[in-house]
Parts: sequence; C-alpha cells; structure tokens
Amino acid sequence: MTARNFMVGYPALIAVIVVVDAFATSLFVGSIGFLIGDSPALDASTAMRVVGISALAGVFASVLLARLADRVSIVKTLRLIQALQVLGYVYLGFAHGLLGVGDFSVPGSSLPIALIFFLGRLVSPLRGALPPALMAKDELLGFKSKLRTATLSAVFLGALAVGVLVALPVNVSIALAVVGVAAYGMCSVFTVALPSTAGVPASGAVRTYDSVRSSGCSALPFFNVLSRREWGRWWLLLTTFGVVGIGPAMVPYVVSDAGAWAAWLLAFSSIAGIAVNASSGSLVRRYQFSLSGLPGRIVLVLATFLGMANVMLVGVAMQHTGDTLVFVAVMMLCLVANQIAFTASTVVAWGSQYDAGRDENRTEIVALFSMTGAVGGAAAQIAGGEAFAAVGQE
Repeated sequence: MTARNFMVGYPALIAVIVVVDAFATSLFVGSIGFLIGDSPALDASTAMRVVGISALAGVFASVLLARLADRVSIVKTLRLIQALQVLGYVYLGFAHGLLGVGDFSVPGSSLPIALIFFLGRLVSPLRGALPPALMAKDELLGFKSKLRTATLSAVFLGALAVGVLVALPVNVSIALAVVGVAAYGMCSVFTVALPSTAGVPASGAVRTYDSVRSSGCSALPFFNVLSRREWGRWWLLLTTFGVVGIGPAMVPYVVSDAGAWAAWLLAFSSIAGIAVNASSGSLVRRYQFSLSGLPGRIVLVLATFLGMANVMLVGVAMQHTGDTLVFVAVMMLCLVANQIAFTASTVVAWGSQYDAGRDENRTEIVALFSMTGAVGGAAAQIAGGEAFAAVGQE
C-alpha cells in the first residue's frame, strides 16, 4: 500500500472517517469527568456504571447489527448509525446544556451519555469492515499500519483538546455537542461518498474476508469454532482486559476531581501509549505471545497484576488530589503502567487469536478474540464505578 493510494480514493475516505471518529471519541471520553461535574444529579461512580452497561449492550447489539449489514449493506447501515450519533450529540447539548434536564434527574443526565457510548460500540465493527470490503486483500496490511499511526495521533489531539476545552469559559456539554455534531456530520458526508454495495457482491454472496463477520458476526456454530481449552483462554483474556481496564476507566474522573489544571495528564497518557506501542513492536516481531506458550501466559499474568496495582495507584492519587506533586507523580506512574498492561494484554490476544482453532474459521476466531477487549473494557467501567465509590471520593 503506497502513501499515494492511502491519500486518495476509498482508502482516504475510510481514513478520514476513522480518524475523525477517534478524535471525537477521545475528546468525549477525556471530558466526561468535567461533563458530569456540571450535572449535580450524576456522580462519577454512577456515570461509570452507565458507560459500562451501555457499552456492553452495544457490543452484543453490534453482532446482530453486523448480521443485518452483511445482508443489506455495510455502508447503508453505517450511514444510519452515524445519523443517530449526530442526533445523540444534539440531545447531549439540549439535555445537559440548553434545557438543563440533566441537572435534576439521573435518567435525564445519563441517557445522552449512555446513547453516545452505545452507538459508539455499534459503529465499531461496521467501520472496521470497510477496508476489506473496498480494498484489495494485499493492500490491507500497509493501510492499517498507516491508519493506526494516524488514529493514535488523533487520540492524542483529542486528549490535548480536553485541556483546551475545560480552560475556556464555555459550557462543556454544549461544546462537546458542537464538536460531536460536526465530527459525525463529517463522517456521514464521507460515508455517503462510499459505494452502498460495499461488501455485498453482485451475486448476493458475501466474501468471507470482505464481510462484517470479521468484526463480530459468525456464520458457523458459535461454540464449535474454539475447543474447550481455547474457550478457557478466551475467558482468561476477557478477565484480564476487565482487570486492566478498571484503572483507565477511573482516570478521567480522578483528573476532573483534581481540577482543569490536571487535564494535561490525559494527553500524557496518549503519549505514553504511543511510546509503549512503538517500543513493543520489536518484541512482537521476535516472539509470539500466545496463551498456548509459556511467554504469553507469563505476560498475561504480569498484565493482570499490573492492572490490579494500577487500581491501587488510582486510589492513592484520589486521596492526594490536593497535593500537586504527589498527585502528578502517582498519576504519571499509573498512566504509563496502564498503557503497558493494556498493550501487553492486546499483544497476547493477537497471538492467541491466530494460534487457536482452524484456519478455515479464522475470521470468526478473530472476531471472538476481538470481543474480549470490548466486553472486558465495558465490564471494567462497571467495576471502576464500584471502586470509585468504595474509595469515597463522591
């Protein structure tokens, strides 16, 4: 995949959709602690439970939606969800900002947040199915490599924008609504430019590698794809992602408790993620970290313990929001550890998904292992809400 091909045609349209979505999501997630600060009816632990439940519902709903997209059209289905995302941000602006209903009730405050996270999970497999549906198979690796770099940069800019947003004399919810409407409106415009028949050949048959099944839909008997032992490894990965995700789930709320001055820590987290991802590349190329081998098991155990340690570090930071030096030092250590634990878990998941099952079921296997991170992350939000409440920082 050449740089020229990446910047023109369908690949360029897909890249814009993914990058703009990454920026908007990063900004919203990073700002959520400050958003609920404007809503007396909603506290941090409740917000995390709402986010976790809605994201979890979105993960499972995305499987059903993927089946629909396989039969109708990936692009048409994506257009519909993007339109709903625009409406979700409009609702956020009215509910939290203009009408202020979020100030008086938990449902009024939490519903727009739940809707945005739910739709975010719905759109993920559809967006991920666009490259194989519109590009040649031998172009995908180069495209995804360049796209990952662009996406990480967008996440960093979104985190950086949080600090700018909270420093301005504006209503956070209205500002997020304006950015969200603009971002997903742009995504919708670029999606309209894609062919509506993407992923659905003229014959009506859907090619395996072009299908949304690669992101969450299975045409084979669900439980027969993996052996009993491999299902055990799947559950281990899900559990690890659930533990590793608790610390990061709590971070935006801890930062908002410290004040607007601490928002730069979110950008630092993105920089740490880019650095950890880059430094792990040589190890990934040299070794295969699968749960079928000892190195993968050791890495997963270490990631799990690191995730537990991160929760304790976040708790320490919560107790020292008034001590700037201690708070910053603990949070920086926590953020780096978060990125290491998440990257390690992801690397093991990658190795395990290509080592499990049979090659003829590889698409379904990859989809199943991809769900460990999504489901584990949603569960971590719920657990993070309980942990936040237990520390007593409401």
